[in-house]
Amino acid sequence: MTMSLADVKKYLRVDGTDNDTIITAQIEAAEEYLVSQTNGTTYVFATNKLAALYICEKVKSLYFSDYENEKMLDILLQLLIDRADGVEV
Repeated sequence: MTMSLADVKKYLRVDGTDNDTIITAQIEAAEEYLVSQTNGTTYVFATNKLAALYICEKVKSLYFSDYENEKMLDILLQLLIDRADGVEV
């Protein structure tokens, strides 16, 4: 299940609909990347808060061209990969 545009826009604090197409594409790209990095694990983002946070933060870094949080994104991704591999985190 994909993250909703409304939820991500709320997280980003973005109003209006001018950039909905861009944000939607960034959500899809972030989700596809997450699934590819976690051995095809499909997440229900409404219940997996760590995966939802990763998606929101990844879209935030893409949308605002703000790459200062890349280290945090790497840590979140590694936690999700470990969980997908069955490692207790």
